[in-house]
Amino acid sequence: MRTNVLTVERTVRVYWNPDYAGMRTMIVVESPMDALRLLREGVRVKEVNVGGVTYRKGMTQVSEAVSVDDEHVAAYRAIHELGVPLTLQQVPSSSRQDMMATLKEKGMLR
Repeated sequence: MRTNVLTVERTVRVYWNPDYAGMRTMIVVESPMDALRLLREGVRVKEVNVGGVTYRKGMTQVSEAVSVDDEHVAAYRAIHELGVPLTLQQVPSSSRQDMMATLKEKGMLR
């Protein structure tokens, strides 16, 4: 397996470069806002998995490993509206949850 660390902008350029067509990739982003930027640039993914977002002041913890603020919730909503499934799963051995259902259950979606 080969690993590359790229900016969002560079990831978009590489994604659209025909030299890399057919390459299987896993994209890890810093925030849901970055994931949304990639999707809006045409990067196609089967799903977005939210594996862990560390709590910071002003955030609400929605699972053992995921905290959100209003900006995160807006990005998750926009990703969902693009038709991309959102899952919540910290590690492969943990159960998968529907991220939007979790946000609704925690009162984060209105």
